[in-house]
Amino acid sequence: MSNELFPTFYGLKFEITTTPEYRTVNQRSLSGVEMRIGFMDSPLKTFQLNLEFLYEAFKTNGVGEWRQFESFFMARHGMLDNFLFSNRNDNTATAEVFATGNGVTLAFDLTRAFGQVVEKVHNPVAAGLTSYKTVAGVRTLATGWTLGANGRITFAVAPVAGAALDWTGTFLYRVRFNSEKYRDWE
Repeated sequence: MSNELFPTFYGLKFEITTTPEYRTVNQRSLSGVEMRIGFMDSPLKTFQLNLEFLYEAFKTNGVGEWRQFESFFMARHGMLDNFLFSNRNDNTATAEVFATGNGVTLAFDLTRAFGQVVEKVHNPVAAGLTSYKTVAGVRTLATGWTLGANGRITFAVAPVAGAALDWTGTFLYRVRFNSEKYRDWE
C-alpha cells in the first residue's frame, strides 16, 4: 500500500468525474417476492480525470509531465498498488460532526456528510486538521488527541457525555488505476 500522492499536472482539466457504485444482490422467489442484500456501506467511487495534454516543458525534478505520469503509473505496476488522490472538487470538511461524547469512549472515526449519506473519512491530512467540541452550546478547540490510521481520532481524555465533536480539514482518497496498461498518446 503506497502513500504516494498522485502528481498535479498543468494539463489536468478541472472536470473530475466521480461515479459511485454499490454492490447489491437481488433474489426473486417463484412467488415474485424479492429480497435484496447490499454488500457495501459506502460506495466504491470511480474517478475519471481529463488530461487535455501533458506539458513536457513543465518539469519537476528535471522530468517532463509525460515522463512523470509514465513513471508514476509504472511505479504502481498498473492496478497492483494503490495511491492517494486529492479530488479538488471534494476534499475538504468544515465543522463536520463525527460523534457525540459519552464520557467513556476515547476513539472515534472521522466522518463527513455527503447529502443524506454519512461517509467515513479514511485518509485525512493530519496537517491543519482541527477538532472542536461543543458542550452546552459552547464550541471550543479540542486538545489532547491523536490521529491514527484510517481516520481514527483518539482523545487522551474521553469527551464528556453530550459533547458534539466536529472536525475541519482536508482528506484524500485511496485509489488505484483501473487498467494494467495505459494508452501511449505520443
